[in-house]
Amino acid sequence: MKQYIFFCSTNKYNHQYKEYKIEANGMMDALEKASQMKQRLESETLSNIRFEFKGVVY
Repeated sequence: MKQYIFFCSTNKYNHQYKEYKIEANGMMDALEKASQMKQRLESETLSNIRFEFKGVVY
């Protein structure tokens, strides 16, 4: 399995990012997991979350 790395920020003017590594078999699986994580974070923090793909670790 590969690790797909995503940046997460709550505000486009805030330059503090948090990095998430998601283990998945493929890119579609990683995008589904990232989407679920984004929805969970948005419901917990009650703010708009922005995810950005960074890269893959083999």
